[in-house]
Amino acid sequence: MVIRTLELLLAAAFFFAPGLAWSKPAAPSTIPALEERLKKKPQDRAARQSLAELYYKQKNLKKTIEVLAPYSNEIDSEGLILLSEAYVAQKDLLNAIRTLQLYEQKDPNRFRPHFLLGEAYSKNGQKDEAVASYRKAIE
Repeated sequence: MVIRTLELLLAAAFFFAPGLAWSKPAAPSTIPALEERLKKKPQDRAARQSLAELYYKQKNLKKTIEVLAPYSNEIDSEGLILLSEAYVAQKDLLNAIRTLQLYEQKDPNRFRPHFLLGEAYSKNGQKDEAVASYRKAIE
């Protein structure tokens, strides 16, 4: 009876306060805190991407690229989009295309990588490649 009561109390606690049981500590949200976190854990992809997003919001494209480019094979799709946007803003279309090709390999069945790659090809004057990417996007 006592065990059943404890089980019910625990179940109620998890139901009414699910974030309390196994919640992670809040991720740092300032540039210095994220930089410090990356010094300790360079492979922390979430911190790396958060830091890059903060740099991008500040229009610090060089730092955005510095944070993400060495890890382009490891970051997720959103990180690749952010990296490609930073390259496009710097008018480095070849690296933007290379980054978007990685994105296309990660998510080949989605519309967005093909469309963004088509946009980059178009801006770079590669019309045939742009058309091919746009066609993939609508298939």
